[in-house]
Amino acid sequence: MNLPGAAWIAGGLAVASLVAGTLAFAVPVRVQGWLRAFPRSRSAGVVLSLAALLGAAVELHRMPMGMLESWKPSLLVLIPLVFILVVVFMDDLLAPRALGGILALAATPILETVRWHPSSGRLVLVVLAYLMAGIGCYWMLSPYGFRKMVESTCKTAAAIRYWGIVKIFASIGLFMLGWHLSISF
Repeated sequence: MNLPGAAWIAGGLAVASLVAGTLAFAVPVRVQGWLRAFPRSRSAGVVLSLAALLGAAVELHRMPMGMLESWKPSLLVLIPLVFILVVVFMDDLLAPRALGGILALAATPILETVRWHPSSGRLVLVVLAYLMAGIGCYWMLSPYGFRKMVESTCKTAAAIRYWGIVKIFASIGLFMLGWHLSISF
């Protein structure tokens, strides 16, 4: 993958942010209710956990493991078992934990792509990837952090509209970065 591709992937990830920002701006009370219910949502937790574990399986398959390379097929077979155990025994606040796992995993391909590229535009993607990984790790280790963030930043409809506008502009910025890097590359 090349740098413009990584920027386009980051921009593609920003589509969700763009949609969320637009919804937050258009119907803030509904978004506020959804954000408050999200940490305890079992269905969202199961779907996001499946996505996170599939992403982990892909990274595990790609990763060189040295002396443990012979164990790799066994580890890949264990992914369904891990999914079942996670859903059964870690169901409390599973959705923010799984979302954190997805954020942490999404940073890997971006960082691998921009590692040696000479463009200064790559630094935006590096900062974005490290923010994603840091927030993801925080939500995995402390899913109550997601609830605290929602409670502190989304108290009123005006605050939700503000964050919706921020998300819209951030998404547009990522799309413009991808476009700029694809032209200049």
